[in-house]
Amino acid sequence: MPKNSGETLLRRLRALADEPAEQAAYARHLLQTEKDKQALEAALRVLQDFPDPENHPLLVELYHQLAENGPRRDPGMYLRAALLRALRPVARHTDLPLVEGAALTYEPMPSRHDAEGAELRALALSLMNDLDERLASYYAVKLLVDRATSEMSGEPALTAAKILAAQAITLPLYQYLVGTNDKAPEVVAACLRGLERLPENLLAKLVEVYRYNGSEIVLLGLFDLLLAHPHGANFSDVFTSFLATTGSFELYRYVALAVITGNKTGLLAGFLERVKSEKDPLKREIILELLPLIQGTELKAKATEVAAKFGK
Repeated sequence: MPKNSGETLLRRLRALADEPAEQAAYARHLLQTEKDKQALEAALRVLQDFPDPENHPLLVELYHQLAENGPRRDPGMYLRAALLRALRPVARHTDLPLVEGAALTYEPMPSRHDAEGAELRALALSLMNDLDERLASYYAVKLLVDRATSEMSGEPALTAAKILAAQAITLPLYQYLVGTNDKAPEVVAACLRGLERLPENLLAKLVEVYRYNGSEIVLLGLFDLLLAHPHGANFSDVFTSFLATTGSFELYRYVALAVITGNKTGLLAGFLERVKSEKDPLKREIILELLPLIQGTELKAKATEVAAKFGK
């Protein structure tokens, strides 16, 4: 086969972009006849965007072929990850054994940051949740404290935390936050966001642990928790202290906007009182830009006082 055959295949595949059915048929042909990794990944992206029951048997067969000797046939698990993405929109309940196997797959990876195939386990967990939420919840508890969680993405623990939060299974989320295990910032934030019904006294303990965390990702998770929690307004000092001291104007805008557009009247009233003494010109500019978003007669009056204090 000519040396540039892979490029030729890709050009032909892209040339069919205006004919989705024909492009999908050609993609299936490539999966059956080609070994070029780049061509296979491109074909799988096409099938992911063109879900068709006809894709199903081919995707399942190819996944099993690769999984039989994964480290040799699919080093890095990139093709199997692409297969799961393409399989997800056409998956069936009978695919659960395949998905469970993927959720339990650990193989050496090119980079230590890939955490023995963390992406594949995360994708498998998401697909499992589509097919059987109860089963996925058990796997999510396991993968929340996965022994090989990616340092870069927090996966598969991040996906596990989101699934447990969506199912209102909160005890594992709380255990993750108070446990002594190493914690990925993305996962901490996801666990915090999932605890909006946590008892107030336990909420106070979490606030004390995480309010001074150096990670912006964690702090945003904490702020989102407080804005959603019924007793979140009782921790207004967390917001005002952060807004008074942060040097990140992007985060300042995010948190100020969240407070102003949230449903915590007491929190917003305290915020408006605090910002009257703001000296930083850029922070003042942000506040003035956001003040028109405030609703309610009493709060609008306070906003007018802030604008007057700023000389506007």
